[in-house]
Amino acid sequence: MSIIVQKRTESIQDIDNETSYPTSWSIPMYKKMSLFLGINLLVSFAGTLFQMNILWRIFTNHEQLQTIVLVLSSSFILQSIFSLVAGVIADSYPKKRLLLISIVSFILVVIGVYFIKFDSARIIFYLIFSAISTLFQRGIITLVASALSTNEYIKYDSISVLSTQVTAVLNNILAGLIITFLGLNYIYLLVFLLFILSLFVTYFFIPIEKKQEIKKKENTFPLSFIKEKILSDKKIIIFMILLFFLNLDYGYIPNVLPFFMLQSTKSLSPLFLSLLKSSTNIGESLASIVIIRFSKKVSQMTKIGLLGSAFCFIFLPMINKFIFVTFLVLLFYGFFDTFTQPLFSYFVSSIDSSVRGRIIGVIDCVVYIAAPIGMILGNAVSHFGLIPLGAAIATVFLLTYLILAQTKIYRNIDLEANNDLNKKFLKNELIWLTSIGCEIIETDSYIIVKNKLIKTEDFNFLLLKRIIPEIKIIKIMKNHHLQFLKVAEKIVSYTNFIKEWTEDINYVANYNREALDFLMKKSDNLYISSEKKWAVIFPQERLFSKTIVPYTICWGSDRIGKICLVFLDDIIGIYDFEIYPPFRNKGYAKQFFSSLLDKGSSSQTHQVFIQTWRENISANNLYFSQGFKVLDKYYYFKLKNFY
Repeated sequence: MSIIVQKRTESIQDIDNETSYPTSWSIPMYKKMSLFLGINLLVSFAGTLFQMNILWRIFTNHEQLQTIVLVLSSSFILQSIFSLVAGVIADSYPKKRLLLISIVSFILVVIGVYFIKFDSARIIFYLIFSAISTLFQRGIITLVASALSTNEYIKYDSISVLSTQVTAVLNNILAGLIITFLGLNYIYLLVFLLFILSLFVTYFFIPIEKKQEIKKKENTFPLSFIKEKILSDKKIIIFMILLFFLNLDYGYIPNVLPFFMLQSTKSLSPLFLSLLKSSTNIGESLASIVIIRFSKKVSQMTKIGLLGSAFCFIFLPMINKFIFVTFLVLLFYGFFDTFTQPLFSYFVSSIDSSVRGRIIGVIDCVVYIAAPIGMILGNAVSHFGLIPLGAAIATVFLLTYLILAQTKIYRNIDLEANNDLNKKFLKNELIWLTSIGCEIIETDSYIIVKNKLIKTEDFNFLLLKRIIPEIKIIKIMKNHHLQFLKVAEKIVSYTNFIKEWTEDINYVANYNREALDFLMKKSDNLYISSEKKWAVIFPQERLFSKTIVPYTICWGSDRIGKICLVFLDDIIGIYDFEIYPPFRNKGYAKQFFSSLLDKGSSSQTHQVFIQTWRENISANNLYFSQGFKVLDKYYYFKLKNFY
């Protein structure tokens, strides 16, 4: 018999890593979003004007689509190589400094292009500009993702797409009008002023990161990092495969196809090219309005987007007969393609912030390689006619759809449904907390959990159900003598709290009732018994009932572990899971979950919930290997001035 105090819901491994860091973001969420959008739009507007100006000069001087393909392909290859470096830089240095350096570099490139007017020099400056853009985008993405929660980031990304595309429509039309009626030199002046304005906004309004926020990074060689953090993560690998196929189309459609359409319709007007590019932007703007409303239906929206994009290019052969079809194809493509945006937002926000820059860098490296391949293949196929070109583009979208539909990780992401599950799991967990002697106080805005015998943050915290004013939170916590705030989102605007390094991770999987019934039957192998007592003594009295049942995990006549199951409707919560020390490292934990989650012969499955903490590496690896997926995470914040 041994005496233990349960710190978490299972005890496979406990790694103590209590580090914390303060946050310097103390402004409301909508103001942060507005600031990020403003800077991104200014740079995007200026960058699009600058790049379109360069490409138009090259196209009119050479009048060969192959030259444009070569320049754009070289640009993507350079970005592919530089994205690895940009990822490391974004993880290692203050984001504000990266943005300022990037914008100053943009300004220097614009000045260089203005004074050096050779085509070869323009191409070199165009490539340098592309590399700087990679650094800027890596900085802004990692900054925004770390400053906003998952739901906030997806919402921000939706609004960002809408704002960017509306701006891009004006941008393209403005560029066409300036080039046609005023001359190219006015483009340089406007671009220069926009970059100066973005530099001013970034310098004066983006807060300086505190030193504690800039964590020391692992000095890992890129190849070892790729092996340890990327190749071993199925979620990242599948996402890279999806992006690789999509960017075969994304490389060709927005960059080369408008120039090809320009040749096919025998129009060499910059205004016509601007209108073509604006068609896609208008479609994306319209879709963004829909996305803002339905962004939580991540997988469903992505599937619709892929099928709709494929359908659009069936009509590509008609552009020679009906010129308006040229605009409609690009408009509807822009509309449906934007439906895939929530998947990208979801993935970026789900990456661990400490390695986010490097992981995105590696992914972009693969993506940027796919883009020039798509340009070259698309340009080659276009020589055979519009029908093969349209079929090739549609095939890529359909193939990506099939891959998405077959993957368990991405085919059923529904954040709205997850919210309903969260409520059920929370209710299940509160029942278990009550059984171990916790006092529960619940209101519409928060839940208070207190335990007189166990003083850790797991059993003494204020859990927010919605965002409420910080001063009110502090008052409640001090009244109840609580030091820890627990939230399901990364709250970054509360200045009187320090974020703890630890996080609770909630896992969900399907179990089969027949498999559970089979496990409850005594056998010579693995089974669970509610009749045999646990081989542990708790300092607190446990309250068990028909819905809160303790089981001893047995192997024949041996008691090898314990588990508590909480039954609530069709959901089971797993708590107190432990394999006793003499029986560890023998595969019993894997066998238990393998038996419980076995599909069996019945098609009726229910959901099972289990929670662990971030530092418990062995538990996380076990759950992933047995088919559990992460539903959400809980973050802990410590009140600074606790007394």
